[in-house]
Amino acid sequence: RDFTAMDLCIKPDRLQLHPQADNATSAFAHWLACFEAYIGSATDQPSEAQKLQNLYTRLSSDIFPLIRDAPNYIEAMELLKENYTRSINTLYARHLLSTQHQLPGESLARNCNCQAVSAIQHSEFLIRDAFVTGIGYIRQRL
Repeated sequence: RDFTAMDLCIKPDRLQLHPQADNATSAFAHWLACFEAYIGSATDQPSEAQKLQNLYTRLSSDIFPLIRDAPNYIEAMELLKENYTRSINTLYARHLLSTQHQLPGESLARNCNCQAVSAIQHSEFLIRDAFVTGIGYIRQRL
């Protein structure tokens, strides 16, 4: 079995989701895992050129321009990851933790980047968090 005879049962759908969509990071992570499983299903190790060609076929025409100028598979994948992976806004996550009601089974603290800090750092975080939370209250009053 060669590269062209990969396991069609795990062939991923085309990546069509825009990088700025609400669920882009998680959807891309799933698509990437499926794509890598598909590439890995070949009996013979595919060349970088074959991987890049296969990647082209699994991207929609709207997403392809993100990697069009990439000279190789590795750089094309890095470009996709840069576009689809968002950094966590810990300040916003801490604001949600302090202002929202937690539902059963929900973890509001997962993106808060909680870590051991000194008493001085802790008081600075409390002041900052109180200020951020208060901005919404001030806006409502205006």
